[in-house]
Amino acid sequence: MFHPIIRKMDLDTGRALVREEFFRGHLVRMLTVDGAMESAVYKDKNLRDKPPFYYQESMFSLMAEEEVKDILLIGGGGFTFPRAVLQACPQVRMRVVEIEGAMVNIARECLWFDEIYDREIDKRLFITIGDGFDYLRESDEKYDLIINDAFSGSTQDMGLLMPDTAEAVKERLRPGGRYMINLITSRTGEYAMAGMLQKQILSECFENVELIPVHPDWKAEQRQNYIVIAKFNK
Repeated sequence: MFHPIIRKMDLDTGRALVREEFFRGHLVRMLTVDGAMESAVYKDKNLRDKPPFYYQESMFSLMAEEEVKDILLIGGGGFTFPRAVLQACPQVRMRVVEIEGAMVNIARECLWFDEIYDREIDKRLFITIGDGFDYLRESDEKYDLIINDAFSGSTQDMGLLMPDTAEAVKERLRPGGRYMINLITSRTGEYAMAGMLQKQILSECFENVELIPVHPDWKAEQRQNYIVIAKFNK
């Protein structure tokens, strides 16, 4: 089946492509970077505010378990997760730090993000173009929830998984705040090291650290998205 191409663009982080295709039984506009899925939005207006990816659904459900007002998201991609949060949670203010400035234009022009941007920018939505770690070090803002979803195509930003980042995140969290990471790992086998290492790093800074598989029915050795949650209790 032919899938029309909406936009092609060379970014600093790779080759971006937006095209229409079927995903989870519905027509979506899919943003890929170097062939890896980055973001998607349902074309149907009645579904457009629903995050299409399973890991985003998991993050949204986990986020809703506790009341949050101020969220920092590192890695905006096509801004589908900010869209879902701002539409569903009128009390939330969100700062998005995105290293690739062109992503904002792609989201607005190709993924219908202008519907949210025009209404919420500098009111409940704040966008910083730059490096996530630099923002953590330089900002004085405090947050109830910080989410690390920083990828370039299929490659995770490993610099944001280091001990210095964990310490900087803790400085930006309010007491009782949480830190979430979208992490590709497994429970056992050759892909498990990323999860074990991240739990060890975060346990040096946070009292409670959990790794929650997005697909709990998958085999333990299968590589998949895990949501890492660390809580700052003090």
